[in-house]
Amino acid sequence: MEGKKNKRTKSILRKTLIPIVLVIVFQTVFFFCALFASDTFTNLRNNSFEMFNGKVINVSDSLTNNMIRVWSNISETENDVVSRVETILQEQGKSYEDIAKPFTEEEKATEGPRTYHINEIILSEIADDILYMLRKNLVTDAFIVLDGPGTRNQPQDYYKGGICLRDMDPTSASSDNADIEMTYGSIEIRDQLHVTGNKTYSTFEFSEECSNDNEAFFFKPLNAAKEAKKVSDTKNYAYWSPSYKMNQYGETIVSYSIPLISSKGDVFGVLGIGLSVAYLSGQVNIGNTSGEYGAAVCLVKNNEDGSVDLERIVHSGSLGQSVFGSVSSVSALPDGYTNFYKIPSSKVVCNVKTLDIYNRNGPFSGDVWAVVGMVDEGVLMTFYNTILIAMSASALAAVALALVAVTLVVRSISKPIAELAEDTQNYSAANEQPLRKTYIKEIDLLAEAFLEKSETAENIAQKVSGIISNSRTQIGVFEYVYGEKKVFVSRNVYTLMRWQDERINDYIGIDRFRRLMSKIDPLNERDETVTYKIPEEEAWIQISVVDDGKKIIGTITDITLDVIEKRRIEFERDFDVLTGLNNRRYYNDKLYELCETPELVRIGAMVMIDLDELKYVNDTYGHSYGDKYIQLMGELIKGFPRSNALIARLSGDEFAVFLYGYASEAELLAEVQGVWSRMERCFLPLPSGENFKLRASGGYALYPRNAATPEELFRYSDYAMYSVKHTDKGRLGDFDIEDYRKNEFIMSGQEEFFHIVESRKVRYAFQMIVDARTGETYGYEALMRPQGETIKSPVQILEIAKKCAKLNVIEQLTWNGALETYQTRFGEGLLEKKARLFINSISDCIIPPDDIRALETAYGELLGNVVLEIMENEPISSSSTLEKKISYLGRWNAELAIDDFGSAYNTDAVLLITQPQYIKFERAIIQGIDASSDKMLMVENMVNYMHRRNIRVIAEGVETFGEMKKVIELGVDYIQGYYLHKPSFTEFGLSDEKKKEILLCNGK
Repeated sequence: MEGKKNKRTKSILRKTLIPIVLVIVFQTVFFFCALFASDTFTNLRNNSFEMFNGKVINVSDSLTNNMIRVWSNISETENDVVSRVETILQEQGKSYEDIAKPFTEEEKATEGPRTYHINEIILSEIADDILYMLRKNLVTDAFIVLDGPGTRNQPQDYYKGGICLRDMDPTSASSDNADIEMTYGSIEIRDQLHVTGNKTYSTFEFSEECSNDNEAFFFKPLNAAKEAKKVSDTKNYAYWSPSYKMNQYGETIVSYSIPLISSKGDVFGVLGIGLSVAYLSGQVNIGNTSGEYGAAVCLVKNNEDGSVDLERIVHSGSLGQSVFGSVSSVSALPDGYTNFYKIPSSKVVCNVKTLDIYNRNGPFSGDVWAVVGMVDEGVLMTFYNTILIAMSASALAAVALALVAVTLVVRSISKPIAELAEDTQNYSAANEQPLRKTYIKEIDLLAEAFLEKSETAENIAQKVSGIISNSRTQIGVFEYVYGEKKVFVSRNVYTLMRWQDERINDYIGIDRFRRLMSKIDPLNERDETVTYKIPEEEAWIQISVVDDGKKIIGTITDITLDVIEKRRIEFERDFDVLTGLNNRRYYNDKLYELCETPELVRIGAMVMIDLDELKYVNDTYGHSYGDKYIQLMGELIKGFPRSNALIARLSGDEFAVFLYGYASEAELLAEVQGVWSRMERCFLPLPSGENFKLRASGGYALYPRNAATPEELFRYSDYAMYSVKHTDKGRLGDFDIEDYRKNEFIMSGQEEFFHIVESRKVRYAFQMIVDARTGETYGYEALMRPQGETIKSPVQILEIAKKCAKLNVIEQLTWNGALETYQTRFGEGLLEKKARLFINSISDCIIPPDDIRALETAYGELLGNVVLEIMENEPISSSSTLEKKISYLGRWNAELAIDDFGSAYNTDAVLLITQPQYIKFERAIIQGIDASSDKMLMVENMVNYMHRRNIRVIAEGVETFGEMKKVIELGVDYIQGYYLHKPSFTEFGLSDEKKKEILLCNGK
């Protein structure tokens, strides 16, 4: 107890400080959660990516503008060159094919008059155009390569004539061309242009296979143009070549080249510009040069997994050098943001912006160029991390400051309170030592109240002690202080504990007290309260103990009356007061327990008993004799051995016995029959002096042969009793599984049947009856549709009603339901004004006169449209019942029909007795009539016979066109069946198509 109290006890400092700290922490956490929930940090992070994205976009836009509008804008030079070449060829009497031809011997000659190859003439004439293009486009290289030889003293196949000029500083120009170097071309052209050329190649040399990447600037646009059937725009065949060297001494450049095509489509060379890698890298700088950023122009390949391969063309910045300095390509993985990627095994984040430099339909549109901005992840998130760290530090500082302040404030309050608590612990009424002031108004008021209450409590304690001692209330008190050798006991304790032999004294030695207390038996313990039984008496006491670690205080209370009352309630809960047998609740609980131990049950049986004639006894001799009749049955079944029999009264006249523990069924059944046979000798003495014989109906199911669960035992034995009750009352019957299966539906469906009847959960579908001559609607048959969970058909509900003797209820329900539905549909305008209502009636049932009058009041004007059908497959056992029905029909001007004419019950005798206005052939006769000559002859004879007696004939169950046509030919008056109209709750009237078929069958 002391340990528990210590665990719950907390100082003011702790009790106050912890909640305040939790509030501060909660506020801080809530503040950060609010920031996260409002996407503040997400937006800060996104902002970092967007800022870098903007830098890359600026570089991308600038580079795209230069590549498209400045560097590759060579259309003017292209037009001039193509025009000038065409003029030269005309003047020289040459064709474009001559450009590709090798030098002739005269053109190769070094002595005598000089004969120039057409290519030498062309290059000399257009050299100024190439120089102009170099200056205008602000590029480091400008070149033209003809698809033909260049000089007389070199092999003709792999050497191409051309010019290439280079300016390493395009932004500044010299007036005398001294800053321009010729890297390819003849000495004559170099001198002609007044440019330098220490390492000039006279012609462009290509490999034999023409597959070197350094040669792509020439062959790719040239071959693409040649392969095209028709070239409308040379820009479609322009090619941006990644970085390469034209020769071993040349600069690494990136070039743009287009095919030269005559007005007639002859491809004769390539024109282009070049950009040195050093010059181009200066155009793609991002941010400062401190190494935080890097940039590159790359060829991009997108992979299926979302990653990209970046093939470097040029790069800039220290970060670009660290990424691409030793490799020409890297792979990058998606980083969660659009166009952002992460280079594996590094902290470099890339932003990839593609360059739109190719036409979409061009042959090189698959080469994706992009500006790749690179930044260290830490640099990218610098602003985000700074804000996050600053906010976290501020929050922690605020929490720490609050903790210090709260601790100081709480200590200033708790210290004087602790001193006051020490004073109150040492306070005694005898010692008038004053309590120290805390100078906290509320606490000092509490201390003053404590002093007052202490004095009052001491006075009250003295009074209560005297009152308890002199009181007749059965309560006693004892107290033991730890460390002492005696126990204080009030005088009532001696009486409660039956210590009559002890000398009454306020104190008893501790050892003696323990010995006296050990003489009583504890029944149950609940926390600090224990219930004890007084030996050799029907008396009980309850001892409650409080232990505060210093002393034990016990209270002893006499609870004898409470225990007796509780036992009485438990008896009434588990037993039937009238018979002394167990009740249903107790019986069910014990039965379930027994069935869980089949080794204990072994062979058993559930016997259900229903007391016969109890109502007669109650009504004739009064309920007091009815109770005696019930008690007589109770005494009889108590004859079963109680050691292995569970016996109960389940309800007013229903008893149950479960016998178990038998070695064989024969032994068990002999026991049952022995008790049952004694019923013959049981009589109830009546006031008249006569004896009334005890009678009961019973049924039993065997365990485990018939059933092994309580539910099945109840159900099967109840069914066995039910069968006896409704067949041979007054005997004991056994369970028959075959009979049960045959009637299981009726048994299980009774409750649902009564629910359907009581709540009128029945709807009536209407099936149309059509005039066989005109196709007009003649009437509707109301067909019952039960709305139960398992009972769905009229056959099911009629079977149960018959077993339960409730056919009259179904008869009444049918009349009311059919007429109510008919009235509703008629009021809605869905039924024709004179449409007949055919109602199925149970032959031996009639509605009571009061209900007939109620029908006439509710549906009087509609009753004249009723056609009563004597229900199919029902015998007419009472002619008076039928006569009453016919009299009602006559009173209403209603009519009568015989349903299923030709079936087992409704024979010709019925026809003569009832004199109906209609007969309805059953489905068995109509089915397949168009293919059966016997059925045709039988129906034809019946129709003729009925017509002679003014009885109209209805063919019921028509389901095919052939059947309909045949019955019309045989002269029936009306047709009913699925072929024309299925029973419906909502759809009425015949379709125009079916009506036309009927008229067609009548030759109309």
